[in-house]
Amino acid sequence: MDEKIQVAILVIVALIAFGFAYTQFAQGAAEKENTVNGIKVFARGSVKSSLAQILSPQVIATQVVFDNASDNRPCKVPMQTEALYGLVSSGKNASLQIFVADQKYCLKSAGANSSERVECAKPQVVIQTGECDCMRVDTRNQTILVSGSESWLCSSGPQVREIIAWGIKKE
Repeated sequence: MDEKIQVAILVIVALIAFGFAYTQFAQGAAEKENTVNGIKVFARGSVKSSLAQILSPQVIATQVVFDNASDNRPCKVPMQTEALYGLVSSGKNASLQIFVADQKYCLKSAGANSSERVECAKPQVVIQTGECDCMRVDTRNQTILVSGSESWLCSSGPQVREIIAWGIKKE
């Protein structure tokens, strides 16, 4: 067999092997869709262990994202309340803050008259409107993103609370 043909065959085999290995690695690193308690949850690896890792500190910061100061989407705050309940009922100390995205500042609490600006803490749980209607458990950024439509945020709070409490619970 001609030497050039042998080299070409070896190069093709090496490229196929590299492509297969890369595909296998990429699939392992990609988020996988899971359904937990009726909620879509995206995570790399085990949902339970990923939640446990992110929620392991004793003090957990939660944050509701508002697009601007006049954003009036009332279901974000009840969703945050459910997340807080899941944390506190599991023995965690939880803080809450509102992040006003267009001005890039935080407010101390979700109270109706809350106007005290505070330094934004790095949140472990973030609630925002979006198209996902899901939770994204991101161990790289140590964040759980709860994102959905207004109607989903209104109706899914109890399930999200239970998922958070389940993630903390030692088995």
